[in-house]
Amino acid sequence: ALSNNLIMVDRKKLKNPNGLILGTPGSGKSFSAKREIANAFLVTDDDIIVNDPEGEVRHEVA
Repeated sequence: ALSNNLIMVDRKKLKNPNGLILGTPGSGKSFSAKREIANAFLVTDDDIIVNDPEGEVRHEVA
């Protein structure tokens, strides 16, 4: 059943902190991914690996 409720999780508290962004075309997936990358870069000491086969974020992260 579709609830339309936002689900928030602190991934650092999970056993496997990887993330996945899913959505329909035009729903803001790329924007959300770029925001997540920028936030991780600015406020953590985490190592960041970006799999970007289409080259969508290379200009923002280079």
